[in-house]
Amino acid sequence: MPHTHDNDQQHDQQHTHQQEHNEGGHSLFPPAFNLGGDSNPNPIQRQETINMPPTTVTAYTGDSVESSISNLDRMRGQGAGANSMTASYTDEAIERNTTDPSQRLPFNDSGWDANEILNRLGQYDRMASTDSDSQRCVQAVAIASRIPRGPDAVISYIGSITLDAMMSREINDRRRTALNIIDYVKQRIENRQATYGDMSWLQEAVHDYYYDDVSGTPDEQVDNQIQPTFEALNSEMQSMDVWCNNPGELMTHANALNGGEQLVISKWQVVFNTAFDQVAEQGFTVRPRMQVEINGRLVWIRQIRTDTRPDPNDIDLNRDTQLGHQLLIIKENNEGGALKLYEPEVTVDGNHLITLDSNGGNITNYFTEQPAFGIYNYVHIRGKIVPNAGLN
Repeated sequence: MPHTHDNDQQHDQQHTHQQEHNEGGHSLFPPAFNLGGDSNPNPIQRQETINMPPTTVTAYTGDSVESSISNLDRMRGQGAGANSMTASYTDEAIERNTTDPSQRLPFNDSGWDANEILNRLGQYDRMASTDSDSQRCVQAVAIASRIPRGPDAVISYIGSITLDAMMSREINDRRRTALNIIDYVKQRIENRQATYGDMSWLQEAVHDYYYDDVSGTPDEQVDNQIQPTFEALNSEMQSMDVWCNNPGELMTHANALNGGEQLVISKWQVVFNTAFDQVAEQGFTVRPRMQVEINGRLVWIRQIRTDTRPDPNDIDLNRDTQLGHQLLIIKENNEGGALKLYEPEVTVDGNHLITLDSNGGNITNYFTEQPAFGIYNYVHIRGKIVPNAGLN
């Protein structure tokens, strides 16, 4: 299938590890097995009074981020250490899935050719200066969700995410450079000079403002990345929280979209019973029901059968491992009203915009299962983006 991943397991391992209590791995001690690690970072903290930096206007003269923005070295290597491991694709796969970063976006009299941009702009790029490509699926989807509504919608998103960023994080050198990149890309879009490389840098800068270079977006922060607070003037993201076990269930919701609406979806690979596997690997006796310690808290976990697909409600992050990736379903706002899937990851044919079959027959790979290993894939509909009247 045109959208099948080169290596689905590699793909899943490059994104957010959602066993949120267990970022540091399981450490087991009898009699209560300690599965704890460092807790997730605190969620975004908002202050009632914000001291905003003074407004400055910068005129950029270069024709690329590299020639216009100084201190780009701040955007690389944060979080990477001697023991860091990052799966990578072949040069040929990256070449197939990306575009010359100097190529100008297809602007036209009405804005730009959204489908061409979405088809060629994934989360990976050919530039040596960026290093968060494998972690940028959320930021890629956030930007992609505005592209069908034209350059002004992306410019609006840039303004909103910038305000959210400055209100939620203390400015440091890395973040200051990220803001400079974001502002540069904004001006390039306004001047109708932006390139594919600029858009990749926009993904990188938004990601790197919030996170280090080896971390994906925590699940509880995904919605705010895709729909920043101040974007409510332009669109709303209606919460859905629907888990789908097969393509038919997903397409039921996709087919109900109106023109211009979108579904924000997460593809999850769930490995069931991993806590029990790790107990056994350390030579302890495994019982169907066990007490474990997680970050100083005792909890009970129960082994689940995996010979058939477990119900999504039975996923237990105290027991199971969950790996996620972000995607977008778009209902075109035209007479045909085609349904399309935006897939920012590396694909076999290099296309990132896939026209969906009415029954979802060409997205079965998002629901694969390996019962012998207790591995099942699900799709979670996080919400629906609805443009405000007159903006879609």
